[in-house]
Amino acid sequence: GTIPAFWLTQRLTASKVWRGAVAAGWMGMCLSLPTYLPPRTQETMMSSVFAFIVPLKGFQMLLSPPENLPKAALPSVWAWLKQFAFNAFPVSEVPPGKRPPLSKIATSTITTVIAAALKYYAHPIMYQVMYTLATRDVKPVAPLTILFTLETMRGTWSQDLQCAAVQVLSGGRYALQPFNDWVILSTSVGEIWGTRYNKLISSLLRDTVYGPCKRAGLSGSSSLLASFAMSGVLHMYVARVVFQKGEGQTMSFFLLHAAAILG
Repeated sequence: GTIPAFWLTQRLTASKVWRGAVAAGWMGMCLSLPTYLPPRTQETMMSSVFAFIVPLKGFQMLLSPPENLPKAALPSVWAWLKQFAFNAFPVSEVPPGKRPPLSKIATSTITTVIAAALKYYAHPIMYQVMYTLATRDVKPVAPLTILFTLETMRGTWSQDLQCAAVQVLSGGRYALQPFNDWVILSTSVGEIWGTRYNKLISSLLRDTVYGPCKRAGLSGSSSLLASFAMSGVLHMYVARVVFQKGEGQTMSFFLLHAAAILG
């Protein structure tokens, strides 16, 4: 409902105040939805991330449309859909010299489908165990953390299939951006959250925060600081919804990180 609601708002009013009010109200409604999900599960985490990112993208398109949208007339629903589709399905062209041979595509596809099937069928068992632990009066933190990480690895089965489908259908000419490529090969929990997952978040914030700030005339440093602040707000929200604690520490980490980079 985000795309039709924001597109209709764009058609009905040119006032940025009204557009901002509608976008803020819609974002507030979206942010309230994941709070009803069980804590410490991969589904709740990803739901909370996209409940934040999707309306944020709509907010950005209402108040600071991308440069590649037509300026002469109001963008069509199709133009909006393409902008949202890339954020949800970030496909990029593979340079000719780096395209894999057909034999490698076939091998990769077979192993990916097998891995995705194993992850998919492991879901009911893992979800039930996590739900039981997370809803106890006394929650065992260490087992929950381990299970949450395993559930995150398991939850990439659909993205694995998307990667395989894009590679097969395009003959290796296109690839899904590997923000979650082979998460199971990560050597630590820190690599999962610090490298692979953050590639997705960084690309989305660059599109929805950094770019609009630059177009508004802010310096690169100020735009970067705004992106870090928004990332802090996002992860503070995710910490509240998924783990039900840690908001202050999360925001402090991102602000200190931004200050260290800019300093």
